[in-house]
Amino acid sequence: VEPLLVHEAPIDRPMHVGILYEGGVPKLFLNGALVKTGRRAASPLSGRSGWEARWPFAIERAALEQL
Repeated sequence: VEPLLVHEAPIDRPMHVGILYEGGVPKLFLNGALVKTGRRAASPLSGRSGWEARWPFAIERAALEQL
């Protein structure tokens, strides 16, 4: 299985990492900035992330992109 998103970056200080999976395409954010857009998945991801019951902690895409 080939990864959908790979990004090399130094980890020399604390950083916030966020991944948005939208429309079959993963997007990687480091410290609020979009740094990499992966390739579209050939098929939808199956299963659940476990975060469905934690919506109060979820953040909308627009808010993440504004960081």
